[in-house]
Amino acid sequence: MKYEKSLLATFFLLFSLNSVSVYANTFGFAADPYGYISQGYQGFNWTGSLDFTSNGQMYYRSWANASDTGLNHWPSYNGTLGAAWSNGGADLYMTLSTPGTFTLNSLDLAAPQYGRVANVSISGWNNGNLVDSAQYIATNTYQTLNLGWSGLTELKITDGRTANLILTNMNVTSIPAPSAIWLFGTGLLGFLGLKRHKQ
Repeated sequence: MKYEKSLLATFFLLFSLNSVSVYANTFGFAADPYGYISQGYQGFNWTGSLDFTSNGQMYYRSWANASDTGLNHWPSYNGTLGAAWSNGGADLYMTLSTPGTFTLNSLDLAAPQYGRVANVSISGWNNGNLVDSAQYIATNTYQTLNLGWSGLTELKITDGRTANLILTNMNVTSIPAPSAIWLFGTGLLGFLGLKRHKQ
């Protein structure tokens, strides 16, 4: 009986430790090398859209670190945080690289290219199901979008390819999926139930 209690106590201790592994993070893109955003950066996979240019050549449109000094004529990118920018008005797909969900608390967004404005569509998804969406008009001044969308596995940002977009100061709360402790606990409880049944 003491052995069973010890196993159960161990299980519930591990479960309680696992259940509080929630962490919040505010980040920009200065920590990522200039170029395409690295896969797995800040716990996400980052992809843009594949499209044709006006001369028929295909190239990859993606998001890159805008801490490059050549882009300093664009709006401030919050100093050392760095910003990401869309090459050619690309769409952005930001997907968790590990099992779990995240809450998108807020982000800063602007559309700097040649003084254009952009009708931006932002949507949050959970495994292919729409969770929430919103429309914004982005200008050459950063605006903070306070979203507070939870239970997401993917974020999509698109402006219909009409203008470049830049974003920074992303505030995200990540919630890892329950780990193998669930399998261990289920097996343990099943073992104890079988043992008690035999007795």
